[in-house]
Amino acid sequence: MKKFVDEVVSEVSEVSEHTKSMATGTDQFVQTFTEISAISETTAASTETISASTEEQLASMEEISTSVGTLTLLAEELQNLVLQFEVKDQK
Repeated sequence: MKKFVDEVVSEVSEVSEHTKSMATGTDQFVQTFTEISAISETTAASTETISASTEEQLASMEEISTSVGTLTLLAEELQNLVLQFEVKDQK
């Protein structure tokens, strides 16, 4: 009977060791998952920042395009006004 009890104790000890090993593995998995989650949050925040910057740049480019159009019209108007002047030869 002692042999039977010793075998049961040995089996229980072995199961206990496997359970501890699984718990350690689970803790490592949770830690890794937490790190991946933090990286994902950082990446998402960076993506939002880049998106906002891109929108600002697009708005600036639209303003520049509008300004170029206005300057083109003003240059054409100025050229037409200059053509109205007659330059007399002073010789």
